[in-house]
Amino acid sequence: MTGRRFLPLLGLAVLAGTRPIPVRSQSIPRSIPTDTLRIRADGLEPEVSLATGERLVVWVENRVRIGRSRAGSLPVPEATAGEVVARFQGGARFAWPLEPVVWTAPRGGHLSFGLNGTAAHGMTGSADVIVARLGAGSSSAQETFAPPTLTLERTGGSVKAHYADRAGFGLDLAALRFTLITAEGATFHLASWVPAGAHETILPLPPPGVPVPAGVHTLEATITDRVGNDAPTATLTFDSARQTP
Repeated sequence: MTGRRFLPLLGLAVLAGTRPIPVRSQSIPRSIPTDTLRIRADGLEPEVSLATGERLVVWVENRVRIGRSRAGSLPVPEATAGEVVARFQGGARFAWPLEPVVWTAPRGGHLSFGLNGTAAHGMTGSADVIVARLGAGSSSAQETFAPPTLTLERTGGSVKAHYADRAGFGLDLAALRFTLITAEGATFHLASWVPAGAHETILPLPPPGVPVPAGVHTLEATITDRVGNDAPTATLTFDSARQTP
C-alpha cells in the first residue's frame, strides 16, 4: 500500500453509485462502479471485504468537525483528530492517506474505516470514503483510467525524461525504466541511472557502464502509475562518436 492514514471507531451509512467522482483533476471512469462508505461520528465502522491481492482506488471527502481538539490522546497519534483511519482484519488502526491512493489487500479480509477521536473530542459531521475496485493484478478496470504521459528531450549531453500522472493516484517513480538499443542492435533494459525526480529526471548519455559503440542509438522510456498503467513508450535517438569503455 501507499499512503498514510487510518483510525478508530465511529461511523456508518453505506451508499452505492456509479456516477463519476472527481479525483484531483480527473474523474473515475463511468464504467467503474463506486461505493461510498459514510463514516459518522456517532456510528459504526463501515467495511469492505477484499480477496487476496485485490486492489482498491480510495479517496476521502471529510466534513468532520471537532469540538474539543485537546480533549485527550487519540487512537492513532500520527493522525489528527477527526481524520479517517482504518484497520485490516481487526488489526491495529493506522492513519489513512489524505490524498487519493491505491490500496492492495495483503490477504483476504475486511478493511474497515473510522474516525480518529473519542466521544470527548466532540466530533460532529461525517466523512465519505469512496472506493472503486480494480481487481487483483492487471485488469480491464485499470485500463479505463487515463495512463500517465512521458516525453524524452535532449539537453546537452543528457536526456530529460518528463512525466505526468493523469489518473489522479500518483506515479510509481521506481518504475521509471529505459530500453537502450545500440547501433549494432544490442538491447539493454535499464532502470533510471540517477534518482528519479517528482516530475522529471535528467540523465547523462550514454548511460554509464553500458558498452555503447560509435553510431546512432535508440533510447525508449516508460513509467507506471499507481493504478498499474504504463505511459506510452517515448523514443529518442542519439549518436555516440566514440567507444564507451
